[in-house]
Amino acid sequence: MFIQLSRKNSTKFLEILSLMGIGFAFSISPVRAVATYNANTFSYVPNGEPGNIEGLTVDPTTGNVIGASLDQTIGSANENLYTWNSNGNLLKVTPFVYTLPQTQDPPLSQWPIGNTVVGDNLYQIDILNGNLVDYTLTGNRLPSADNISNVWHICGGFSGGPDPICGLNDVAMGPDKNLYITDNANAAYGDTESAVYRLNPTTGQSAIWLTSPLINPAPYVPGAPGSANPYGANGIMFNNTNTAMFIANTNLNSVTEVPLTGCSNATTGAITGGCKAGTPFTFASGGPLGGPDNMAFDPQGNLWVANDQNNDVVEYSPTGQVIGIVYGYNGLAPAPGGGLAADTLAEPSGVVYNQGKIYISNEQNCNLTNQSIVPGVSTGEVCTNNDPVDFANLSRTTVAYINVPEPINVFGGLLTLGLGLTLKRQLKK
Repeated sequence: MFIQLSRKNSTKFLEILSLMGIGFAFSISPVRAVATYNANTFSYVPNGEPGNIEGLTVDPTTGNVIGASLDQTIGSANENLYTWNSNGNLLKVTPFVYTLPQTQDPPLSQWPIGNTVVGDNLYQIDILNGNLVDYTLTGNRLPSADNISNVWHICGGFSGGPDPICGLNDVAMGPDKNLYITDNANAAYGDTESAVYRLNPTTGQSAIWLTSPLINPAPYVPGAPGSANPYGANGIMFNNTNTAMFIANTNLNSVTEVPLTGCSNATTGAITGGCKAGTPFTFASGGPLGGPDNMAFDPQGNLWVANDQNNDVVEYSPTGQVIGIVYGYNGLAPAPGGGLAADTLAEPSGVVYNQGKIYISNEQNCNLTNQSIVPGVSTGEVCTNNDPVDFANLSRTTVAYINVPEPINVFGGLLTLGLGLTLKRQLKK
């Protein structure tokens, strides 16, 4: 049930309901303009360590934030996972190195990207090799090469080999307890069909679960609009009610919604069971979207989309309306001479919600010349960006955050005031 009230009469109305013994969920949400937010610094990547945080997740058990570097300038396998506590203090640097599930000569680098923590497991994608790495988090719950329990080979990755080239990008646990993984189909490599893979973490079985033109990148044309981001399906999230999957399309500047049916935990014994996809449709497109990447839902059902080519994060209501944008941020690493390098986010890529905060990773590698990933296939390119960020003077990667209002329980339901306000007290008779 939805009841819209003015703030003036809301308290009296609540007291009347309380006297009547009525308790249900409702919302007080007057019409509001698009809100703008300024981010604060949560943490820095240590000096001298690979930066460019792409994957970002939170361990709900501890509140620790885990970021994965994707620093393509280092030219080696020396990528890292960083674990910070909820105060932004660095707890551990974990080199991302593991034994590949098949023999390759010469050995390939390993590049972490999207990740998620579910229960006692950190699932970490290796985009270069098409693998999903499973860390078991026990004891102090800090990822370590000693607690890698599984490495699942999903597809060929950027290295190809016996499998078709693919670009695994982001991962989320579905309501059926299967893992769903996006393949961004790098159009610059001639791959223009994105997909969503499903992996059963109990059996290790994986297969393509969804294909759709809505999640594909456009054919690659050097210099054409979107050619600097030739990636289709990128970020993936399930909404709070587990009734739909959301997929960000970086190249087409859109977010696709996929309705779900049949999501029963009892069907996880085989990869053919579990959630079934309804007809995909466009949830959001164009407007403020510019290179949408990872996404997160807050408790109010609002969707936050990292907008890496516009250097901001866009907040959508559950109905697809733009209700907020994270524009400002003056916490980037100091430029030479001590000044701040920018007053905006710098290619925000990872975004995750936890305990009243939205965390945002600044990938900020657009000024860098990427090395060839597959000799003879990828020639590398220099990203360009027209936004007012002095990329050349960014010396350290940062993770930012903003505070977001959380709903509170009232009579067994949720009460949320519009305009970013949340009631601070529990109403009583």
